[in-house]
Amino acid sequence: MNTMVTNLWRHLITAGVLALLLSSNAYAAGESILLSLDGLMGARPTGMGETFTGLSDDINALHYNPAGLSFLVQPEFSTMYLTGLADSHYGFAGVVYPFKKSTIGLSLTTFDGGKMDVNLLNTDGSLKKSKTLSAQKDTIAMFSYSLAAGSALSLGCNLKRINSTLAEDYSSAAYAVDMGMLIRPVDDRLCFGVSARNVVAGTIKYKNLEHPLPVTVKVGCALRQNDWLTICADYEKPDNGLKSGFRLGGEFLIMKLLALRAGYKIGYDQITFNFGLGLNTNGFLVDYSFAGMKDLDSMQQVSFSTNFGGLSNYRKACGYHKKGMYQRAIYWADKIKEGDENFEQTKEILADSRKQVTAQDYYNEGKLCFMERKYGESMKCFQMVTETIPEYRDTKERLNIATVCLAREEARTAMSEAQKIVNKAESMGLDMEKANNILNESKDLYEHTEYVSAKTKAEESLSIASSELEKKKEEIAVVQPVVEKPKVATKLTAKRINIAVSDFEAHEVSAMEASTIADFLRTELINSQSFTVLERGNMSTILAEQHFQQTGCTTNECAVQMGKILNIEKILIGSFSKMLNIYYINVRLVDVETGAAVLAETISFAAAEDLPVKIKELTAKIVDKVGQGEKGEKDNE
Repeated sequence: MNTMVTNLWRHLITAGVLALLLSSNAYAAGESILLSLDGLMGARPTGMGETFTGLSDDINALHYNPAGLSFLVQPEFSTMYLTGLADSHYGFAGVVYPFKKSTIGLSLTTFDGGKMDVNLLNTDGSLKKSKTLSAQKDTIAMFSYSLAAGSALSLGCNLKRINSTLAEDYSSAAYAVDMGMLIRPVDDRLCFGVSARNVVAGTIKYKNLEHPLPVTVKVGCALRQNDWLTICADYEKPDNGLKSGFRLGGEFLIMKLLALRAGYKIGYDQITFNFGLGLNTNGFLVDYSFAGMKDLDSMQQVSFSTNFGGLSNYRKACGYHKKGMYQRAIYWADKIKEGDENFEQTKEILADSRKQVTAQDYYNEGKLCFMERKYGESMKCFQMVTETIPEYRDTKERLNIATVCLAREEARTAMSEAQKIVNKAESMGLDMEKANNILNESKDLYEHTEYVSAKTKAEESLSIASSELEKKKEEIAVVQPVVEKPKVATKLTAKRINIAVSDFEAHEVSAMEASTIADFLRTELINSQSFTVLERGNMSTILAEQHFQQTGCTTNECAVQMGKILNIEKILIGSFSKMLNIYYINVRLVDVETGAAVLAETISFAAAEDLPVKIKELTAKIVDKVGQGEKGEKDNE
């Protein structure tokens, strides 16, 4: 539940109870002061100057930007108790729990303004009695929800109930809603967040005094260029005439055990600088912050939190895999090297995540092609999905629909072509009664959605009409002597080389286009009669049995490993890319036994119609190079 920035309000204290500003968001409003509990939940954000809107990478996102909660992979719990100014006390307890695509959170924030003495007087001014009352008590109960809208986008909201009591006699309650959004790339390098608190809110009302909860918008970013330094910046814009402010903060990690934090605020009346410390021991975190004030005493804060075991790279990879954030799972799994703990389990997570990403790419490409009425390409994409993951989402249903749509289009095209030829034959005086009858049968079948049979009938009608037209042409044609072209002898190699073509990497083109290029090349290599080419379907079956994912296999070492699994002599790897409206095909032919690249070629073309010629040219170069290599080996023998 994304709680975007909770502005947990300390609700209207009378001017004589607490005329103190505890945070930069406190402000005077008529005869009372509306104080904010924002930032009093965890010492980590406070130590960074409360620059947490764009970061929001732990349970503190509850109060700063609930959208960050959906990126959490472990349950987290946090608590804080603070003795504030003038005998005031603050408390917080919260918990978050992640699910597949979402995260929920519950929290409670409390404020106790301490005690105050009240003297009651008689009508003549003499003391009647004295009593001690609780100056103010506030509670904010909050339910948070966050939903991942993609691999890098998350949305969140908070539902808050605010209760406030003054002098044990004046009570008020209100509901409010916060909202947030967070953009976090897979590598977490540059994050951007927006939150708005109290976008939907009631008013705090003490008898005849009413004070609306002000709407506050925050925009923040977080820059993390490595694993030990994070720099953040936030801009805050309240309404109701409150001051806007700019905040800078940062966190420096030492061996992922100790954290040093600092922050500075510009445009605020009281708190100007902050610093903090953090200690992380196997997932149990103790955070401390110090907030310096211009006119008042400084404020210190300590909070305790846990993510139940720590966040190692393996736990992050496993957590993101369970949440269905497969690109993030791949990113963190790639950080685990051979010899590290959990390396073998990570291999399974990595293989499955790559399969999921590949299936997702083909699935999305298939949907796009279907929307563009490219049913043949859509079918091919969905077939690739089922080859990768047989029961992926509703792929089989979409494949069936695309198949029906393609059959309908093909039947319509066949009927249209047949009608043209029949009309042409009739215009030349030929009897087309049989062809017309069959064509009418085709149309009836089409109306009854029997598209395959309709296409077959249309092709039969076309064949009859075409045959009659050819006979007519023979009758009126002048016979010309036929000159036979000399036959060109084809030299076949004595022994065909076993070869496989891996799926090509896609750069600025779709995965489907790259796969199609690889298919074209397989076809030409087969037609060259110089190789025994392993079919793609057989490749996928063998590699799947060995839990080997060929997507992303672009190095010679990876190619050799794949080639040994497939039991072939040579393997062709490469990429299909586009730059400045020019297409490029880069290939390398790797010898599986030696691991050496025996050929490296690049071809380019600007128009799609040039592709067949360029593929043939590339195939000829491969055949020629391999042939020379074989000849050289025989000469050495």
